Amino acid sequence: MPSRFHHTAHPVEPAGTGLTLGHGAGRGPGATEVADGARDDFWLVHLRTGFAVLVVEALAIMTYLLATPDGPHRGTQWLMSAAALVVGVVMMLNAPAWAARRWWRVGFSLMWSLCAIGAVAAAAALDGGVGSPLMALLVLPVLYGALAAGPRATAACGLASVVAVIVVDIATSTPVAQADVFMRLAALVGVSLLALASSINRRRLERHERNLTHQLAEQATVDPLTGCWNRRVFHDRLHQEIERALRHHRSLSLAMIDIDRFKAVNDDYGHLVGDELLAWLGQALRRMARTTDVVGRIGGDEFLVLMPDTEPSAAVNQAIRIRHALPGNAPVPVTMSVGIAGLDPFEPTAEALLLAADASLYDIKRNGRDGIGLQEAHVPVTRRVG
Repeated sequence: MPSRFHHTAHPVEPAGTGLTLGHGAGRGPGATEVADGARDDFWLVHLRTGFAVLVVEALAIMTYLLATPDGPHRGTQWLMSAAALVVGVVMMLNAPAWAARRWWRVGFSLMWSLCAIGAVAAAAALDGGVGSPLMALLVLPVLYGALAAGPRATAACGLASVVAVIVVDIATSTPVAQADVFMRLAALVGVSLLALASSINRRRLERHERNLTHQLAEQATVDPLTGCWNRRVFHDRLHQEIERALRHHRSLSLAMIDIDRFKAVNDDYGHLVGDELLAWLGQALRRMARTTDVVGRIGGDEFLVLMPDTEPSAAVNQAIRIRHALPGNAPVPVTMSVGIAGLDPFEPTAEALLLAADASLYDIKRNGRDGIGLQEAHVPVTRRVG
Protein backbone atom coordinates (compact mmCIF):
# COMPACT_ATOMS: atom_id res chain seq x y z
CA MET A 1 0.00 0.00 0.00
CA PRO A 2 1.42 3.44 -0.86
CA SER A 3 2.43 5.33 2.22
CA ARG A 4 1.17 8.81 3.08
CA PHE A 5 4.06 9.35 5.43
CA HIS A 6 7.18 9.61 3.30
CA HIS A 7 9.00 12.62 4.65
CA THR A 8 12.44 14.04 5.14
CA ALA A 9 14.14 12.55 8.16
CA HIS A 10 14.13 14.79 11.17
CA PRO A 11 17.25 15.02 13.32
CA VAL A 12 16.87 13.72 16.83
CA GLU A 13 16.65 16.61 19.27
CA PRO A 14 19.08 16.43 22.19
CA ALA A 15 17.70 15.60 25.59
CA GLY A 16 16.08 18.49 27.37
CA THR A 17 14.94 20.47 24.37
CA GLY A 18 12.34 22.30 26.40
CA LEU A 19 9.34 20.78 24.63
CA THR A 20 6.96 20.04 27.45
CA LEU A 21 5.75 16.48 27.79
CA GLY A 22 2.02 16.24 27.53
CA HIS A 23 -0.86 16.83 25.16
CA GLY A 24 -1.69 20.52 25.57
CA ALA A 25 -0.60 23.41 23.43
CA GLY A 26 2.64 25.00 24.46
CA ARG A 27 6.07 26.12 23.39
CA GLY A 28 7.90 24.59 20.50
CA PRO A 29 11.09 22.55 20.68
CA GLY A 30 13.91 24.40 22.35
CA ALA A 31 11.93 27.56 23.05
CA THR A 32 12.72 27.59 26.76
CA GLU A 33 16.43 26.98 26.25
CA VAL A 34 16.69 29.68 23.58
CA ALA A 35 14.98 32.23 25.83
CA ASP A 36 17.06 31.27 28.88
CA GLY A 37 20.25 31.43 26.86
CA ALA A 38 19.40 34.90 25.58
CA ARG A 39 18.69 36.11 29.13
CA ASP A 40 21.95 34.62 30.40
CA ASP A 41 23.88 36.37 27.63
CA PHE A 42 22.16 39.67 28.40
CA TRP A 43 22.97 39.46 32.09
CA LEU A 44 26.54 38.44 31.39
CA VAL A 45 27.05 41.63 29.37
CA HIS A 46 25.10 43.70 31.91
CA LEU A 47 27.11 42.52 34.91
CA ARG A 48 30.39 43.00 33.12
CA THR A 49 29.28 46.48 32.15
CA GLY A 50 28.50 47.25 35.78
CA PHE A 51 31.95 46.24 36.95
CA ALA A 52 33.46 48.14 34.04
CA VAL A 53 31.63 51.22 35.33
CA LEU A 54 33.13 50.54 38.78
CA VAL A 55 36.58 50.48 37.18
CA VAL A 56 35.85 53.76 35.41
CA GLU A 57 34.68 55.33 38.69
CA ALA A 58 37.86 54.19 40.45
CA LEU A 59 40.03 55.63 37.66
CA ALA A 60 38.04 58.88 37.71
CA ILE A 61 38.61 59.22 41.47
CA MET A 62 42.32 58.48 41.02
CA THR A 63 42.54 61.14 38.32
CA TYR A 64 40.83 63.60 40.64
CA LEU A 65 43.22 62.72 43.46
CA LEU A 66 46.20 63.27 41.18
CA ALA A 67 44.83 66.67 40.20
CA THR A 68 44.21 67.66 43.83
CA PRO A 69 47.07 66.14 45.86
CA ASP A 70 46.67 68.61 48.71
CA GLY A 71 43.10 67.65 49.55
CA PRO A 72 42.09 65.99 52.85
CA HIS A 73 42.44 62.25 53.53
CA ARG A 74 44.26 61.55 50.27
CA GLY A 75 45.95 58.41 51.62
CA THR A 76 42.65 56.81 52.61
CA GLN A 77 41.05 57.81 49.33
CA TRP A 78 43.92 56.32 47.35
CA LEU A 79 43.49 53.03 49.20
CA MET A 80 39.73 53.04 48.62
CA SER A 81 40.00 53.82 44.91
CA ALA A 82 42.77 51.23 44.42
CA ALA A 83 40.66 48.60 46.17
CA ALA A 84 37.66 49.51 44.00
CA LEU A 85 39.84 49.23 40.89
CA VAL A 86 41.13 45.78 41.82
CA VAL A 87 37.67 44.51 42.77
CA GLY A 88 36.15 45.91 39.58
CA VAL A 89 38.77 44.30 37.33
CA VAL A 90 38.63 40.92 39.09
CA MET A 91 34.82 40.78 39.14
CA MET A 92 34.55 41.97 35.55
CA LEU A 93 36.77 39.13 34.37
CA ASN A 94 35.48 36.34 36.63
CA ALA A 95 32.25 36.80 38.58
CA PRO A 96 29.72 37.53 35.80
CA ALA A 97 30.44 34.21 34.06
CA TRP A 98 28.74 32.28 36.87
CA ALA A 99 26.55 34.99 38.39
CA ALA A 100 24.76 35.66 35.09
CA ARG A 101 23.27 32.15 35.15
CA ARG A 102 21.94 32.30 38.71
CA TRP A 103 18.41 33.23 39.72
CA TRP A 104 19.77 35.80 42.20
CA ARG A 105 21.59 37.80 39.52
CA VAL A 106 19.19 40.75 39.92
CA GLY A 107 19.88 40.93 43.65
CA PHE A 108 23.59 40.51 42.97
CA SER A 109 23.55 43.48 40.59
CA LEU A 110 21.53 45.58 43.05
CA MET A 111 23.90 44.77 45.91
CA TRP A 112 26.93 45.98 43.95
CA SER A 113 25.08 49.11 42.84
CA LEU A 114 24.32 49.93 46.47
CA CYS A 115 27.94 49.21 47.41
CA ALA A 116 29.09 51.59 44.68
CA ILE A 117 26.78 54.30 46.04
CA GLY A 118 28.19 53.79 49.52
CA ALA A 119 31.78 53.89 48.26
CA VAL A 120 31.22 57.13 46.33
CA ALA A 121 29.49 58.71 49.33
CA ALA A 122 32.38 57.71 51.60
CA ALA A 123 34.94 59.11 49.17
CA ALA A 124 32.98 62.37 48.90
CA ALA A 125 32.68 62.63 52.68
CA LEU A 126 36.45 62.26 53.03
CA ASP A 127 36.92 64.89 50.34
CA GLY A 128 34.93 67.54 52.15
CA GLY A 129 31.26 66.56 51.91
CA VAL A 130 28.41 67.37 49.55
CA GLY A 131 30.44 70.03 47.82
CA SER A 132 32.94 67.46 46.50
CA PRO A 133 32.90 66.89 42.74
CA LEU A 134 32.89 63.16 43.51
CA MET A 135 29.18 63.42 44.40
CA ALA A 136 28.41 63.61 40.68
CA LEU A 137 29.37 59.93 40.40
CA LEU A 138 26.23 58.95 42.36
CA VAL A 139 24.14 59.14 39.20
CA LEU A 140 26.00 56.24 37.58
CA PRO A 141 24.63 53.41 39.79
CA VAL A 142 21.12 54.82 39.37
CA LEU A 143 21.41 54.90 35.59
CA TYR A 144 22.98 51.45 35.59
CA GLY A 145 20.04 50.06 37.55
CA ALA A 146 17.60 51.50 35.03
CA LEU A 147 19.24 49.52 32.21
CA ALA A 148 18.11 46.10 33.45
CA ALA A 149 16.75 46.13 37.00
CA GLY A 150 13.06 46.21 37.76
CA PRO A 151 11.23 49.24 39.12
CA ARG A 152 11.81 48.24 42.75
CA ALA A 153 15.58 47.81 42.35
CA THR A 154 15.82 51.03 40.36
CA ALA A 155 13.84 52.90 43.01
CA ALA A 156 16.12 51.42 45.69
CA CYS A 157 19.21 52.78 43.90
CA GLY A 158 17.62 56.20 43.52
CA LEU A 159 16.55 56.32 47.16
CA ALA A 160 20.00 55.16 48.30
CA SER A 161 21.69 57.94 46.32
CA VAL A 162 19.39 60.59 47.83
CA VAL A 163 19.95 59.21 51.33
CA ALA A 164 23.69 59.23 50.66
CA VAL A 165 23.64 62.97 49.93
CA ILE A 166 21.68 63.67 53.10
CA VAL A 167 23.94 61.47 55.27
CA VAL A 168 27.12 63.02 53.84
CA ASP A 169 25.73 66.52 54.44
CA ILE A 170 24.89 65.66 58.06
CA ALA A 171 28.09 63.74 58.77
CA THR A 172 30.56 66.32 57.49
CA SER A 173 31.36 69.60 59.11
CA THR A 174 32.49 71.40 55.97
CA PRO A 175 30.08 74.29 55.37
CA VAL A 176 28.11 73.95 52.14
CA ALA A 177 25.43 76.34 50.92
CA GLN A 178 22.01 74.82 51.40
CA ALA A 179 21.14 75.86 47.87
CA ASP A 180 23.95 73.61 46.60
CA VAL A 181 22.71 70.71 48.70
CA PHE A 182 19.17 71.26 47.44
CA MET A 183 20.29 71.35 43.79
CA ARG A 184 22.27 68.12 44.17
CA LEU A 185 19.26 66.46 45.76
CA ALA A 186 16.96 67.80 43.06
CA ALA A 187 19.27 66.50 40.34
CA LEU A 188 19.45 63.04 41.91
CA VAL A 189 15.68 62.91 42.46
CA GLY A 190 15.14 63.90 38.83
CA VAL A 191 17.57 61.28 37.56
CA SER A 192 15.99 58.66 39.84
CA LEU A 193 12.47 59.44 38.62
CA LEU A 194 13.57 59.26 34.99
CA ALA A 195 15.35 55.96 35.67
CA LEU A 196 12.25 54.59 37.43
CA ALA A 197 9.98 55.63 34.56
CA SER A 198 12.37 54.03 32.08
CA SER A 199 12.41 50.81 34.10
CA ILE A 200 8.61 50.67 34.27
CA ASN A 201 8.21 51.30 30.55
CA ARG A 202 10.90 48.74 29.74
CA ARG A 203 9.11 46.12 31.84
CA ARG A 204 5.86 46.80 30.00
CA LEU A 205 7.60 46.45 26.66
CA GLU A 206 9.30 43.22 27.76
CA ARG A 207 5.95 41.81 28.90
CA HIS A 208 4.40 42.67 25.54
CA GLU A 209 7.33 41.09 23.67
CA ARG A 210 7.12 37.92 25.78
CA ASN A 211 3.42 37.58 25.01
CA LEU A 212 4.07 38.15 21.32
CA THR A 213 6.90 35.62 21.30
CA HIS A 214 4.69 33.07 23.04
CA GLN A 215 1.92 33.61 20.47
CA LEU A 216 4.36 33.24 17.58
CA ALA A 217 5.79 30.08 19.13
CA GLU A 218 2.31 28.61 19.45
CA GLN A 219 1.50 29.46 15.85
CA ALA A 220 4.68 27.71 14.72
CA THR A 221 4.14 24.54 16.76
CA VAL A 222 0.41 24.13 17.44
CA ASP A 223 -2.41 23.41 15.02
CA PRO A 224 -4.62 26.50 15.43
CA LEU A 225 -7.91 24.67 14.91
CA THR A 226 -7.48 21.77 17.31
CA GLY A 227 -4.75 22.87 19.73
CA CYS A 228 -2.75 19.69 19.00
CA TRP A 229 0.89 19.64 17.96
CA ASN A 230 1.30 20.23 14.26
CA ARG A 231 2.88 17.73 11.88
CA ARG A 232 6.44 19.07 12.16
CA VAL A 233 6.53 19.17 15.96
CA PHE A 234 4.86 15.77 16.26
CA HIS A 235 7.49 14.19 14.01
CA ASP A 236 10.23 15.80 16.11
CA ARG A 237 8.69 14.34 19.25
CA LEU A 238 8.24 10.98 17.58
CA HIS A 239 11.97 10.77 16.84
CA GLN A 240 12.80 11.85 20.39
CA GLU A 241 10.51 9.25 21.96
CA ILE A 242 11.89 6.48 19.74
CA GLU A 243 15.41 7.39 20.82
CA ARG A 244 14.30 7.42 24.45
CA ALA A 245 12.51 4.07 24.14
CA LEU A 246 15.57 2.45 22.58
CA ARG A 247 17.95 3.98 25.09
CA HIS A 248 15.95 2.81 28.10
CA HIS A 249 14.56 -0.40 26.52
CA ARG A 250 10.97 0.72 26.91
CA SER A 251 7.87 0.17 24.84
CA LEU A 252 6.25 2.78 22.61
CA SER A 253 2.86 2.68 20.87
CA LEU A 254 1.18 4.86 18.29
CA ALA A 255 -2.55 5.28 17.63
CA MET A 256 -3.83 6.80 14.40
CA ILE A 257 -7.40 8.11 14.67
CA ASP A 258 -9.62 9.00 11.72
CA ILE A 259 -13.20 10.27 11.57
CA ASP A 260 -15.24 7.91 9.38
CA ARG A 261 -16.75 9.49 6.26
CA PHE A 262 -15.58 12.96 7.21
CA LYS A 263 -16.12 14.19 3.65
CA ALA A 264 -19.81 13.31 4.01
CA VAL A 265 -19.94 15.45 7.18
CA ASN A 266 -18.65 18.43 5.21
CA ASP A 267 -21.07 17.72 2.37
CA ASP A 268 -24.12 17.24 4.60
CA TYR A 269 -23.50 19.84 7.31
CA GLY A 270 -21.03 22.27 5.76
CA HIS A 271 -17.36 22.99 6.33
CA LEU A 272 -18.02 25.14 9.40
CA VAL A 273 -19.55 22.16 11.16
CA GLY A 274 -16.68 20.02 9.90
CA ASP A 275 -14.19 22.44 11.45
CA GLU A 276 -16.21 22.44 14.66
CA LEU A 277 -16.03 18.65 14.72
CA LEU A 278 -12.25 18.67 14.21
CA ALA A 279 -11.77 21.26 16.96
CA TRP A 280 -13.97 19.22 19.29
CA LEU A 281 -12.07 16.01 18.58
CA GLY A 282 -8.67 17.65 19.07
CA GLN A 283 -9.71 19.14 22.39
CA ALA A 284 -11.30 15.88 23.51
CA LEU A 285 -8.21 13.83 22.64
CA ARG A 286 -5.94 16.23 24.53
CA ARG A 287 -8.27 16.15 27.51
CA MET A 288 -8.47 12.34 27.65
CA ALA A 289 -4.81 11.67 26.89
CA ARG A 290 -2.39 11.01 29.71
CA THR A 291 0.16 13.61 30.71
CA THR A 292 2.95 11.67 28.97
CA ASP A 293 1.02 11.16 25.73
CA VAL A 294 1.63 13.35 22.69
CA VAL A 295 -1.35 14.30 20.54
CA GLY A 296 -0.87 15.67 17.04
CA ARG A 297 -2.94 16.49 14.01
CA ILE A 298 -1.16 15.40 10.83
CA GLY A 299 -3.68 16.80 8.38
CA GLY A 300 -7.34 16.62 7.46
CA ASP A 301 -9.29 14.54 9.96
CA GLU A 302 -6.39 12.35 11.01
CA PHE A 303 -4.89 12.54 14.49
CA LEU A 304 -1.97 10.72 16.10
CA VAL A 305 -1.57 9.80 19.76
CA LEU A 306 1.93 8.75 20.76
CA MET A 307 2.02 6.72 23.97
CA PRO A 308 5.45 6.35 25.63
CA ASP A 309 6.05 3.43 28.00
CA THR A 310 2.96 1.72 26.64
CA GLU A 311 2.63 -1.78 25.21
CA PRO A 312 0.27 -2.16 22.22
CA SER A 313 -2.23 -4.07 24.37
CA ALA A 314 -2.41 -1.16 26.82
CA ALA A 315 -2.71 1.25 23.90
CA VAL A 316 -5.71 -0.75 22.70
CA ASN A 317 -7.42 -0.29 26.07
CA GLN A 318 -6.75 3.45 25.91
CA ALA A 319 -8.12 3.60 22.35
CA ILE A 320 -11.26 1.68 23.38
CA ARG A 321 -11.86 4.16 26.18
CA ILE A 322 -11.42 7.12 23.83
CA ARG A 323 -13.50 5.65 21.00
CA HIS A 324 -16.43 4.70 23.22
CA ALA A 325 -16.46 7.96 25.18
CA LEU A 326 -16.16 10.51 22.40
CA PRO A 327 -18.79 9.94 19.68
CA GLY A 328 -21.72 10.41 22.03
CA ASN A 329 -20.60 13.99 22.73
CA ALA A 330 -19.73 14.92 19.15
CA PRO A 331 -21.42 17.95 17.50
CA VAL A 332 -22.83 15.60 14.82
CA PRO A 333 -23.25 11.78 14.74
CA VAL A 334 -19.92 10.22 13.79
CA THR A 335 -17.91 7.05 14.20
CA MET A 336 -14.14 6.71 14.37
CA SER A 337 -11.57 4.22 13.22
CA VAL A 338 -8.30 3.68 15.07
CA GLY A 339 -5.12 1.97 13.95
CA ILE A 340 -2.55 0.96 16.55
CA ALA A 341 1.03 -0.22 16.21
CA GLY A 342 3.91 -0.74 18.60
CA LEU A 343 7.56 0.08 18.02
CA ASP A 344 9.23 -2.85 16.29
CA PRO A 345 12.58 -3.56 18.02
CA PHE A 346 13.91 -5.00 14.74
CA GLU A 347 12.94 -1.92 12.73
CA PRO A 348 12.73 0.90 15.32
CA THR A 349 12.17 3.83 13.00
CA ALA A 350 9.55 6.54 12.80
CA GLU A 351 8.79 5.54 9.21
CA ALA A 352 8.12 1.91 10.15
CA LEU A 353 5.93 2.85 13.13
CA LEU A 354 3.86 5.29 11.07
CA LEU A 355 3.47 2.78 8.24
CA ALA A 356 2.31 0.08 10.66
CA ALA A 357 -0.31 2.32 12.30
CA ASP A 358 -1.42 3.59 8.88
CA ALA A 359 -1.78 0.04 7.55
CA SER A 360 -3.79 -0.95 10.61
CA LEU A 361 -6.11 2.02 10.17
CA TYR A 362 -6.46 1.35 6.44
CA ASP A 363 -7.48 -2.27 7.05
CA ILE A 364 -10.14 -1.23 9.59
CA LYS A 365 -11.61 1.38 7.24
CA ARG A 366 -11.57 -1.08 4.34
CA ASN A 367 -13.41 -3.68 6.41
CA GLY A 368 -16.38 -1.75 7.71
CA ARG A 369 -14.84 1.19 9.59
CA ASP A 370 -15.93 2.02 13.16
CA GLY A 371 -13.36 -0.11 14.93
CA ILE A 372 -9.88 -0.47 16.36
CA GLY A 373 -7.14 -2.37 14.60
CA LEU A 374 -3.82 -3.62 15.93
CA GLN A 375 -0.88 -4.55 13.76
CA GLU A 376 1.81 -6.35 15.69
CA ALA A 377 5.45 -6.55 14.71
CA HIS A 378 6.13 -8.90 11.75
CA VAL A 379 2.42 -9.84 11.54
CA PRO A 380 1.02 -8.63 8.19
CA VAL A 381 -2.63 -9.08 9.22
CA THR A 382 -4.43 -6.43 11.26
CA ARG A 383 -6.53 -7.73 14.14
CA ARG A 384 -9.81 -5.96 14.93
CA VAL A 385 -9.65 -5.48 18.69
CA GLY A 386 -12.50 -3.10 19.35
